[in-house]
Amino acid sequence: MKITKSSGGWPTSGLTLRDTALLVSIAVGACAASDQEGEIVARAISPLEGYWTLSDAPNTVLIEPCETGSEKLCGRLVVFEGDPNARDAFNPDLFAWGEKICNSVVISDLEATKEPQSYAGRFYDPGDGEDLNLIISMTSHNVIEARAYYGASIDEAVDLGVAAATGELPVFATVSYATRAIIGKKHLGETFSWVRTAKPQQLCSDAL
Repeated sequence: MKITKSSGGWPTSGLTLRDTALLVSIAVGACAASDQEGEIVARAISPLEGYWTLSDAPNTVLIEPCETGSEKLCGRLVVFEGDPNARDAFNPDLFAWGEKICNSVVISDLEATKEPQSYAGRFYDPGDGEDLNLIISMTSHNVIEARAYYGASIDEAVDLGVAAATGELPVFATVSYATRAIIGKKHLGETFSWVRTAKPQQLCSDAL
């Protein structure tokens, strides 16, 4: 089959309808592949993404992008050692009040700070409806250290983190939201370690 070109350089005469459709399909596919590659380059996977077990308790959070393509990370409580049907009775947000604690978002707006391997965000404690500042530092690929603080802003939380490191500030146990009903909230001046874990066999969402 002979293919000629128009003055614009695109093949015209000699093409059947089937040939034209094939060329258009190839062009569209190439554009789609280019767009997908652009999205992958636009958002690198954060080392924080994945499942993390909180301290020595079986409670586990899944840290992932808050929204598709978002640079900010959020954390859902996907394994809860308390009553799987326990409800959030203290949430100041009326739209979230009464939702199940299991599978609820307890970490939000987590993003990298200027400090290497350090992240700051918000931590919600459904045990009493408190919204705290959260500082997370990665000590290795599989271990992170977390502290939650009272404060008006993320910048203030960073300053408080420095004070807490020197023992000048009381710290709220980051695991307390998952164990408050059992052991109550503790005021401890120490860092809590979260350990990376495989996807749990039983998740809160499985029981919904």
